[in-house]
Amino acid sequence: MAAFALCGPLVPAVEFLHEVLFTRVVAFDALFPGVLRLGPPDRLAPEPGPVTAEQIAAALQRSPEATRRFTMRFDIAEEDVPRVMAFYRIILAELLTRAGGNPFDNRDVIYSGLGDNAAFNRQVRRYAADPEARDYLIAHYTTTGKREDPLLSVYTAVDPLVDVETSNGYAVLSARAGTADLFVQRFADAAGHCRISPELTGRAFDDLHAWVKGGPRPAPGEQR
Repeated sequence: MAAFALCGPLVPAVEFLHEVLFTRVVAFDALFPGVLRLGPPDRLAPEPGPVTAEQIAAALQRSPEATRRFTMRFDIAEEDVPRVMAFYRIILAELLTRAGGNPFDNRDVIYSGLGDNAAFNRQVRRYAADPEARDYLIAHYTTTGKREDPLLSVYTAVDPLVDVETSNGYAVLSARAGTADLFVQRFADAAGHCRISPELTGRAFDDLHAWVKGGPRPAPGEQR
């Protein structure tokens, strides 16, 4: 048995969704107030109506300096921002409904890299998590890094949807669990969410298959 993960967030859901989705949402809202329709100042609300990529693109055009700050901070191309943020808003709305409230708390977070740090931290909206919603997110799911079988994961070097730096957290979890020898992570020289060529995907799978059959553990690094 083995596992082959392509471009998936392997860290605990509460960590990935907070550090990637929620952080980008509140940062975008601070730079482009009202566009994502987050609801009252102190409470996240499910989406009152669709926030379209076209609306987000128009906001970017109106505020080029804010756009520059956002794209630089999160290493995302401007053309990718509208569809990514519209999708994140859909995910957030569904999560708030499923969890029965807001699972995210940023009252103790200090943000950086978005211009004047002090000014931005005064401006960004702060939220307290609903305990039941937070517990829901922890339960669905919190990975531990404990494994009994090999796992090979491959990401694109630039992924606007799944932050590649967050994916590094699984290596730490594996080390803590004592299963680091069963985990290998690679990157493909490509941009876009999981735009990994069929050829590279096939080679990665062949390396995993050989590993399971008693061959050498694949080397981490670039998938060639």
